[in-house]
Amino acid sequence: MRIMILLLITTSLFGWEHSSWLEQVENRTDEEAIAWLQERLQNEKSGSQKEDFSLLLGDQCKNCFKGDIFEIGDPTLYVFMSFSVPDNIWLSLSKQMSGHPAVFVLRGLPSHSFKLLAQKIADLKEKGMEASIQIHPKLFKQYSVERVPSFVFSEKEEVDKFTGAISIGFARDARASKEEGQ
Repeated sequence: MRIMILLLITTSLFGWEHSSWLEQVENRTDEEAIAWLQERLQNEKSGSQKEDFSLLLGDQCKNCFKGDIFEIGDPTLYVFMSFSVPDNIWLSLSKQMSGHPAVFVLRGLPSHSFKLLAQKIADLKEKGMEASIQIHPKLFKQYSVERVPSFVFSEKEEVDKFTGAISIGFARDARASKEEGQ
Protein backbone atom coordinates (compact mmCIF):
# COMPACT_ATOMS: atom_id res chain seq x y z
CA MET A 1 0.00 0.00 0.00
CA ARG A 2 2.85 2.38 0.84
CA ILE A 3 4.39 1.92 -2.56
CA MET A 4 1.10 2.42 -4.36
CA ILE A 5 0.58 5.71 -2.50
CA LEU A 6 4.14 6.78 -3.30
CA LEU A 7 3.58 6.03 -6.98
CA LEU A 8 0.23 7.82 -6.93
CA ILE A 9 1.94 10.87 -5.46
CA THR A 10 4.91 10.59 -7.80
CA THR A 11 2.80 10.24 -10.92
CA SER A 12 0.43 12.97 -9.74
CA LEU A 13 3.29 15.44 -9.47
CA PHE A 14 4.29 15.19 -13.11
CA GLY A 15 1.57 17.52 -14.37
CA TRP A 16 3.62 20.57 -13.57
CA GLU A 17 7.07 21.59 -14.67
CA HIS A 18 9.38 18.62 -14.09
CA SER A 19 12.50 20.64 -13.43
CA SER A 20 10.90 22.74 -10.67
CA TRP A 21 9.58 19.61 -8.98
CA LEU A 22 12.97 17.90 -9.22
CA GLU A 23 14.63 20.99 -7.73
CA GLN A 24 12.25 20.75 -4.76
CA VAL A 25 12.97 17.03 -4.39
CA GLU A 26 16.73 17.66 -4.39
CA ASN A 27 16.34 19.55 -1.12
CA ARG A 28 14.45 16.68 0.57
CA THR A 29 15.88 13.47 1.89
CA ASP A 30 14.35 10.06 1.36
CA GLU A 31 13.81 9.86 5.13
CA GLU A 32 11.53 12.92 4.95
CA ALA A 33 9.51 11.32 2.15
CA ILE A 34 9.20 8.10 4.12
CA ALA A 35 8.08 9.97 7.25
CA TRP A 36 5.49 11.88 5.21
CA LEU A 37 4.13 8.63 3.72
CA GLN A 38 4.09 6.93 7.12
CA GLU A 39 2.05 9.80 8.53
CA ARG A 40 -0.47 9.48 5.69
CA LEU A 41 -0.67 5.71 6.16
CA GLN A 42 -1.17 6.12 9.91
CA ASN A 43 -4.07 8.49 9.20
CA GLU A 44 -5.57 5.88 6.88
CA LYS A 45 -5.17 3.08 9.45
CA SER A 46 -6.74 5.20 12.18
CA GLY A 47 -9.96 5.26 10.20
CA SER A 48 -9.80 8.72 8.69
CA GLN A 49 -10.95 8.95 5.11
CA LYS A 50 -8.48 8.36 2.33
CA GLU A 51 -7.02 11.64 1.22
CA ASP A 52 -7.45 12.94 -2.29
CA PHE A 53 -3.84 13.68 -3.20
CA SER A 54 -4.87 16.09 -5.92
CA LEU A 55 -6.46 18.21 -3.16
CA LEU A 56 -3.26 18.03 -1.12
CA LEU A 57 -1.32 19.37 -4.10
CA GLY A 58 -3.84 22.10 -4.87
CA ASP A 59 -3.44 24.01 -8.13
CA GLN A 60 -0.10 22.34 -8.81
CA CYS A 61 -1.90 19.21 -9.99
CA LYS A 62 -4.38 20.50 -12.58
CA ASN A 63 -2.83 18.56 -15.46
CA CYS A 64 -1.38 15.65 -13.52
CA PHE A 65 -0.21 12.46 -15.14
CA LYS A 66 -3.09 10.02 -14.91
CA GLY A 67 -2.16 6.35 -14.98
CA ASP A 68 -4.58 3.62 -14.06
CA ILE A 69 -4.33 2.82 -10.36
CA PHE A 70 -4.92 -0.81 -9.51
CA GLU A 71 -5.05 -2.44 -6.13
CA ILE A 72 -2.50 -5.23 -5.80
CA GLY A 73 -4.08 -8.28 -7.39
CA ASP A 74 -6.36 -6.34 -9.77
CA PRO A 75 -4.21 -6.40 -12.91
CA THR A 76 -4.45 -9.52 -14.99
CA LEU A 77 -1.06 -8.77 -16.56
CA TYR A 78 2.08 -7.81 -14.68
CA VAL A 79 4.95 -6.59 -16.86
CA PHE A 80 8.11 -6.93 -14.78
CA MET A 81 10.66 -4.32 -15.78
CA SER A 82 13.87 -2.58 -14.85
CA PHE A 83 15.30 0.75 -15.90
CA SER A 84 18.09 -1.24 -17.58
CA VAL A 85 15.51 -2.09 -20.27
CA PRO A 86 15.78 0.42 -23.15
CA ASP A 87 13.24 3.26 -23.22
CA ASN A 88 11.84 2.20 -26.61
CA ILE A 89 10.72 -1.12 -25.07
CA TRP A 90 9.12 0.70 -22.11
CA LEU A 91 7.25 2.99 -24.53
CA SER A 92 6.13 0.21 -26.86
CA LEU A 93 4.84 -1.93 -23.99
CA SER A 94 3.13 1.09 -22.43
CA LYS A 95 1.15 1.68 -25.63
CA GLN A 96 0.22 -2.01 -25.79
CA MET A 97 -0.99 -1.90 -22.16
CA SER A 98 -3.32 1.04 -22.76
CA GLY A 99 -6.89 0.23 -21.77
CA HIS A 100 -6.01 -3.19 -20.33
CA PRO A 101 -5.73 -4.23 -16.68
CA ALA A 102 -1.93 -4.27 -16.82
CA VAL A 103 0.81 -2.64 -14.79
CA PHE A 104 4.60 -2.34 -14.90
CA VAL A 105 6.29 -3.80 -11.82
CA LEU A 106 9.72 -2.77 -10.54
CA ARG A 107 11.70 -4.67 -7.91
CA GLY A 108 12.76 -1.49 -6.09
CA LEU A 109 14.08 2.03 -6.39
CA PRO A 110 16.86 2.68 -8.91
CA SER A 111 20.05 3.14 -6.85
CA HIS A 112 17.79 3.37 -3.74
CA SER A 113 16.74 6.89 -4.76
CA PHE A 114 13.26 8.41 -4.99
CA LYS A 115 14.84 11.28 -6.91
CA LEU A 116 16.26 8.97 -9.57
CA LEU A 117 12.92 7.12 -9.77
CA ALA A 118 11.10 10.42 -10.33
CA GLN A 119 13.60 11.49 -13.00
CA LYS A 120 13.30 8.20 -14.87
CA ILE A 121 9.49 8.26 -14.75
CA ALA A 122 9.48 11.91 -15.88
CA ASP A 123 11.79 11.08 -18.80
CA LEU A 124 9.56 8.20 -19.88
CA LYS A 125 6.43 10.33 -19.49
CA GLU A 126 7.93 13.07 -21.66
CA LYS A 127 8.52 10.43 -24.33
CA GLY A 128 4.87 9.31 -24.16
CA MET A 129 4.59 6.60 -21.52
CA GLU A 130 1.23 6.47 -19.74
CA ALA A 131 1.15 3.03 -18.08
CA SER A 132 1.05 2.61 -14.33
CA ILE A 133 4.15 1.55 -12.42
CA GLN A 134 4.29 -0.25 -9.07
CA ILE A 135 7.28 -1.12 -6.95
CA HIS A 136 6.60 -4.58 -5.61
CA PRO A 137 9.60 -6.82 -4.80
CA LYS A 138 7.33 -9.53 -3.34
CA LEU A 139 5.73 -10.08 -6.76
CA PHE A 140 9.20 -10.72 -8.24
CA LYS A 141 9.68 -13.40 -5.61
CA GLN A 142 6.12 -14.77 -5.84
CA TYR A 143 6.39 -15.33 -9.60
CA SER A 144 10.13 -16.24 -9.57
CA VAL A 145 11.02 -13.40 -11.91
CA GLU A 146 14.76 -13.28 -12.48
CA ARG A 147 14.93 -11.60 -15.90
CA VAL A 148 13.12 -8.65 -17.44
CA PRO A 149 10.99 -7.98 -19.26
CA SER A 150 8.79 -10.77 -17.96
CA PHE A 151 5.04 -11.03 -18.48
CA VAL A 152 2.85 -12.72 -15.90
CA PHE A 153 -0.81 -13.32 -16.66
CA SER A 154 -2.62 -13.92 -13.40
CA GLU A 155 -6.32 -14.67 -13.51
CA LYS A 156 -8.01 -16.49 -10.65
CA GLU A 157 -5.87 -19.55 -9.90
CA GLU A 158 -4.21 -19.61 -13.32
CA VAL A 159 -0.75 -18.09 -13.88
CA ASP A 160 1.31 -18.00 -17.09
CA LYS A 161 4.76 -16.42 -17.39
CA PHE A 162 6.76 -15.40 -20.46
CA THR A 163 10.16 -13.70 -20.56
CA GLY A 164 11.95 -11.74 -23.24
CA ALA A 165 11.74 -8.69 -25.47
CA ILE A 166 8.40 -9.70 -26.95
CA SER A 167 5.14 -7.86 -27.51
CA ILE A 168 2.19 -8.25 -25.20
CA GLY A 169 0.24 -9.54 -28.21
CA PHE A 170 2.83 -12.28 -28.75
CA ALA A 171 2.65 -13.23 -25.07
CA ARG A 172 -1.18 -13.33 -25.22
CA ASP A 173 -1.04 -15.50 -28.35
CA ALA A 174 1.48 -17.86 -26.73
CA ARG A 175 -0.79 -18.07 -23.70
CA ALA A 176 -3.82 -18.83 -25.88
CA SER A 177 -1.86 -21.52 -27.77
CA LYS A 178 -0.78 -23.06 -24.49
CA GLU A 179 -4.41 -23.15 -23.25
CA GLU A 180 -5.62 -24.71 -26.53
CA GLY A 181 -2.96 -27.42 -26.25
CA GLN A 182 -4.14 -28.50 -22.80
